[in-house]
Amino acid sequence: MTSVKRNFQEGVMQKKQNQRQRKPEIKVVQMDALEQVKKIHAAIAKRAYEIYERRGRACGHEVEDWEQAKGEILNNLLFGMTTCDHTMLVEADPAAFEPGTVEVWVAPRQLTVYGRPRANGTEAVAAGHAPAPKTLFCEIPILTEFNPDGVTARTQGSFLEVRLPEVARAERAGMAAAA
Repeated sequence: MTSVKRNFQEGVMQKKQNQRQRKPEIKVVQMDALEQVKKIHAAIAKRAYEIYERRGRACGHEVEDWEQAKGEILNNLLFGMTTCDHTMLVEADPAAFEPGTVEVWVAPRQLTVYGRPRANGTEAVAAGHAPAPKTLFCEIPILTEFNPDGVTARTQGSFLEVRLPEVARAERAGMAAAA
C-alpha cells in the first residue's frame, strides 16, 4: 500500500472518530422573555393536567397538582456566573438533561435552559403516578443587560458554558433615548 493511500485512510478513520467523539451542539434561540414564560407555563399546565388525570380526575387538588408539576418541570440547575472582558459567563451542570436535547433561550435579561430529562432507566410508571415530564426548564435571571445576538453556548468538559456579551454603556444609552 502506498503512503498516500495509507495517509488518506488514516485521515478518513480520524475524521470518523472525531465525529463520534464530537459533543452535541447547544442550540441558542433568541426568544422574548414573555414568550419564554408562556412556554414554561404551558408545559407546567400540561403536566398538572397529566397528574390530575392520573389521580382519576379527582377535584380539589388543583394547587397540589400545579405545585407538583412546577417542581418537576422547573429544574434547579446548579450554575455559576462571572464576568470577564464585558462578557458574562454562565456555567452549569446539565446532567439532568438528555445529551443533544439542550437549547438555550435568550432575551436581553433572561436566560432559560431547555431540554428533555435524562432517562434514568426507570421508565415504568407506578400506579397513580404520572409518567416523567417530557421537558425540563431552568430559568436563570440575569441582572445586567446583554446582547442576545452574540450569545454562544457549548459544552466544556461536563459543563454547559454560555457566554453573554454585555450591552455597552453607549449602546444602552442609545436604547434608552430611543424608548
